[in-house]
Amino acid sequence: MSSAASRPRNLFLRSISDDDFAAFVWILERTELPARADLEICGRTVEWVYFPETGFATVLAKGGRHGEIEVGSIGYENITGLSIFLGDDRACYTIRTQTPGRAWRAPARRVRALLHDRPSCRVAGLPFVN
Repeated sequence: MSSAASRPRNLFLRSISDDDFAAFVWILERTELPARADLEICGRTVEWVYFPETGFATVLAKGGRHGEIEVGSIGYENITGLSIFLGDDRACYTIRTQTPGRAWRAPARRVRALLHDRPSCRVAGLPFVN
């Protein structure tokens, strides 16, 4: 699975080098995402980093007395676990799926270790931080 055509649909996984992708393959697992599932909860430890292929999720910020405010969306062109790429283990936002979909995921602790060992992966993830 080395060419971009044979990689998962997720843009991050398609954009990294063949060597970096080969390192990711060993920690990825396929998962189904139901609608209305919290992938991350603001302030809590990030357990998984998701690389969506289908469906989409919303990024929700705390909105004071108004509850949560949608500040972004995530689909196949993005990733979750951005705090992991920035060197933290706590979610900055709540990320909730809006539609069912499929994704690849990896344990956040393993992604953190991979980013430490392969700085090029961290650099590749930075454009996804918004």
